[in-house]
Amino acid sequence: MGQANNGGLNSYLTYSYEIAAIDVVAALTAVGATESARQLKHVLDALGEPLPASTQDERWAVMEKCGTEDLDVVDVLSDEADAELMEVLERHVAQDMDFYRRLS
Repeated sequence: MGQANNGGLNSYLTYSYEIAAIDVVAALTAVGATESARQLKHVLDALGEPLPASTQDERWAVMEKCGTEDLDVVDVLSDEADAELMEVLERHVAQDMDFYRRLS
């Protein structure tokens, strides 16, 4: 979800075409990032069309067809959602420190 605040949710949804958007909402909810999940779901609802896992061209076509200027207002996660994602990530790393130590 780092792309969500780097390039906006639109960028994230466009370039993460291999992942179904509803699966991202479910994953965010499962790890406790409920505000982030809510905000992403709001954008998905506004698009009015599901974004299943697809090819890059298919995802681009849906985003071009359904994206509107109204969605620009909610193109980035709020500070609250961004902070929540950082808290969830920090908690995950702290709980799985042994895994991360083995990566080096």
